[in-house]
Amino acid sequence: MRSRDQRPDDRRERFGIPIGGYDRNGKPRVHYPDVLVIRPEGRWVAIELELAMKGCRRLEGILAAYGAAPRMAQALYFIERRSVATAVSQTATACGLEELVQVRALRGVAHGTGGWQPCAWSWAGEPRRT
Repeated sequence: MRSRDQRPDDRRERFGIPIGGYDRNGKPRVHYPDVLVIRPEGRWVAIELELAMKGCRRLEGILAAYGAAPRMAQALYFIERRSVATAVSQTATACGLEELVQVRALRGVAHGTGGWQPCAWSWAGEPRRT
């Protein structure tokens, strides 16, 4: 997504979600979700794997940008730690985006040895062992 967006000769719609302001090179600041799904009707679903807490202002900026993006249908946050899930949920509610932003727990995914157990997600939000 990022490499296509950075090609000056590519006139197609950009995948980066504008978050306001400019970077140190004078380019508009944008956020790229971990995965961006484009539904058949053209609406977007952002998928974020949130393993660590983002700063409050940064998280608010990203969620506000999702809310302002006309093609954004949903933002799904898959989160392992309860404190991170609470922060994302509370921030989404404070921004009036509780219907756009959905938080799903990664219950039982982390393995005690620091590795990961295979796990697939159904759209119902419940993990299935693979």
